[in-house]
Amino acid sequence: MLSAILTYQGNEMMPILKEYGFKWIDNRFVYPINKRNLLNVEIDTRNKELSITYSNQLGIQEYRKIHFLLSSIQDRLKGTIYDKNSLLGYTETGEPAYIITNWQKWYRFIQKAMLTSLSGKKVRVINESEVELASGLFVGYETSEYEDTITKCTLVTLFGEKTFKGKDLKIEASNEW
Repeated sequence: MLSAILTYQGNEMMPILKEYGFKWIDNRFVYPINKRNLLNVEIDTRNKELSITYSNQLGIQEYRKIHFLLSSIQDRLKGTIYDKNSLLGYTETGEPAYIITNWQKWYRFIQKAMLTSLSGKKVRVINESEVELASGLFVGYETSEYEDTITKCTLVTLFGEKTFKGKDLKIEASNEW
């Protein structure tokens, strides 16, 4: 298991967790996704700390969701996060990357490597609403400058080269030939 500790200010942490979709179950908050708990949060009100645990066996999109949730909650609670017990890997320059610390560098590195390996392979393009837009041979992509989301993807389809645009496209291997 990986873990992080969020130290917060104020006393309004419970409504904020509920606002982000956390549920109160068995004396702790959990963030359910796909019929399992993605995040577990235990509260220490005396020290104003949230102890957050999650699996070390998740996919990149699940870690991305956790990063978004923790960053958003940290901002709302005006808190700080200690994430040294959540090593995800290393950046392109060899720096350790955690769920918050060095996240952007690590995510860009992983995303670039993943998409480079898909070049010329059959992929599916999925939009932010989880709707498949097309499938075809992967040619290239563009990301937003600030959010590292894929905003443009070019494929060779049965109808020729096509470019698809969106706010947060996903590119997945189709496992077809």
